[in-house]
Amino acid sequence: MRVGVIVQGLFEKSDSIGYDAVLQHKLLRQAHDCTLYAETSNPALHPDVTIKGMDDFHRDFSGLDLVIYHFCDGWAEMDAFVLKRPEKFIVRWHNNTPPWFYVFKQKRFAQRSLQGFEVIADFAAAQVRLLTNSRFTSEQFAVLGGDRNRAEVVYPGSRYLFSPPEKFQNAGDRRGDVINVLFVGRFVAHKGHRNLIHVCDFIARHSPYHVNLHIVGRRDTALDEYNSEIEALSAASAAEVHVYGEVSEAKLYELYDTADVFLFLSEHEGFGLPVFEAMSRNLPLVAWRTSALDDLLESHPLAFKAFDIAHFAAAVLALKKPEVRARTLAIQQGFGALYALDVVKRQLLGAVGTLANDQQGPGALPAATAPQAEATPPAEGANHAFVRNALEEERARLPAVKGANAFLHDFSGHYVSKYDLKVFRTFFDEQQRNDINSMGNLAQGRVNAIDLAPEAFSLHHGEKKPDHLLIPAGAPHRKHIFFGPYADIKQGHYELDLVFAAQEGGSYPRIRVELASRTHGVFAVFTRRLPHTRGMAFHIPADDSDFEIRATSLDPIREDILFQKAVLRRAAPRDAVTVSAEAFTAPGAIHLKGALEFPAKAHAKGTVLLSGASGPLGKGPHILDMVFRNIGYQRPCPVVLQVRAHNPGGGEGPLLQKMEGDITQLRKVPLDVPRPGTRVVMEVAMLGAFEGDMVFEGAQITSNPPATNPKAKGLRKLTRLFRKK
Repeated sequence: MRVGVIVQGLFEKSDSIGYDAVLQHKLLRQAHDCTLYAETSNPALHPDVTIKGMDDFHRDFSGLDLVIYHFCDGWAEMDAFVLKRPEKFIVRWHNNTPPWFYVFKQKRFAQRSLQGFEVIADFAAAQVRLLTNSRFTSEQFAVLGGDRNRAEVVYPGSRYLFSPPEKFQNAGDRRGDVINVLFVGRFVAHKGHRNLIHVCDFIARHSPYHVNLHIVGRRDTALDEYNSEIEALSAASAAEVHVYGEVSEAKLYELYDTADVFLFLSEHEGFGLPVFEAMSRNLPLVAWRTSALDDLLESHPLAFKAFDIAHFAAAVLALKKPEVRARTLAIQQGFGALYALDVVKRQLLGAVGTLANDQQGPGALPAATAPQAEATPPAEGANHAFVRNALEEERARLPAVKGANAFLHDFSGHYVSKYDLKVFRTFFDEQQRNDINSMGNLAQGRVNAIDLAPEAFSLHHGEKKPDHLLIPAGAPHRKHIFFGPYADIKQGHYELDLVFAAQEGGSYPRIRVELASRTHGVFAVFTRRLPHTRGMAFHIPADDSDFEIRATSLDPIREDILFQKAVLRRAAPRDAVTVSAEAFTAPGAIHLKGALEFPAKAHAKGTVLLSGASGPLGKGPHILDMVFRNIGYQRPCPVVLQVRAHNPGGGEGPLLQKMEGDITQLRKVPLDVPRPGTRVVMEVAMLGAFEGDMVFEGAQITSNPPATNPKAKGLRKLTRLFRKK
């Protein structure tokens, strides 16, 4: 059977969805002819597999018997493709974070979550087959209207399934007055960082131990309010909180090896991979048995269904006793058989066989080749009773919890229903109808301009001040220095100003400004040298969401950059044809995203710098703008511009315009287009060398009808009238 495995991205280091897709490809390749496809990939991260692109996928599609699509909300084109051909697809769903975790302060994240669940509901209605990562996720699919018989459980892949256990052995019992608590997981709202800090604070205040809480996981700088909340809780805690972000494997192994306990209090998990990774390292676990973990950790004596700060704290303290620790680790050995490579392989091959049989067409497998693997938690025994008794003794020594259980948190087993989807969709649609978004007011003419305050933007390196974003000297360049605001935007013509404070030393870097939205992707790119970042004109052809402004420094940042605000204003509509920089042939140019860069002194006198053709134009007067920027601020570069009508039969067409001048002044060049539908060919050649780097951002050709003289118009009308007489 020919199988395709497709995933949107394979370019991030800590990407559990991407790794799962790669592992499934490897396992399926042992039994089938399997090909891996990705829209975006970094082959260096997966050197042992061949990754094909989307052009290959569409070319190969008709010859594939089955396609496993790893769903992650945000790939609308592939979702629509699946719904048109559901009989050929199996969707791999890793579950989605419910929108209520983000709706208070991160509307964009909540909307993406909602859209993800809505697509799964559409898949359910279309009878699409699913591979889920747990029974909990299968049940969530059923709650959204899916057929339970069309969903099979396959646990997610992990690089640790291939790692020899002895490499990660925890150092064992550590006596003393310190408790090292470890948590590994993304820095997002549902992962329970508040819960971790409250438990560790409670232990530190009501026991003789010094508590270190070590938090490892990638931070999302767009969640700055959540990050600030966690920082404030950490500062006020009696425990010592260490936040590492992403770390190297060596550092992660060191933290696993020196921890006393792995504390996992996440509020929503499709599977809970870090729990099994911790147990595989011989590290005792204390957990909240919520969502998928309710079923997976059912027999673990220190995994609790009810949310109770004192019980979590008592479990951590009980593990300081050597015998409790030893018996807990003995129990956890049984969980190794629950999540292991052979289990995942049997589940995957069995599920693909079962769901392929459901297809009842070419490529279906005999039922005998589709065995199902039942994975269940280990049975309880004497060790469980001993650990639970020790837990109750420790709990009895602790005082009653005062208010620590009252802070905002979810409860175990909370599914997203169709009713929830309707409520959230109504809420977001009502916001849009009422023009809560000020950008809607701008496009509809209620205001002429709006300010986008710095608080609407996020940044990777630096800090938010009350009236500006501070990007410090030495921050990484060639990376986004700020981005946002992820707002809805209406169809129309706009101009954008980015306002920066003056720098004392005048060491201004070049920045690239990318404008993007959910449907259109990156639709405009500008290159400027600070502080000349005003008057960037663009057009949105249709209403869209997630409007984003991304600023990237192209040069080293030698002085602090202070970004004060963005100003967005309405612009007069223009009948224009835009020719992107990528559409031009430019020997020796460096291809940037949406622009071409020409290094200084790279082109000799007389050589053609670039050439390209426009789309069809209307008949009559037009204005041509060739957008070059002398970003080195050196002596101007003289060039000659020739514009000819395209000759469909080959050879040169008639010359429409020829002019010489500074390369940065090829603006408002008049053209007279001889007939409707004419395409024009633009060529720029060197008349001398340029000393500073040049950037070409593209060309725009705008219709320029002559001004009408009312008296002349009336005279022509009278003349026609007399001729008729």
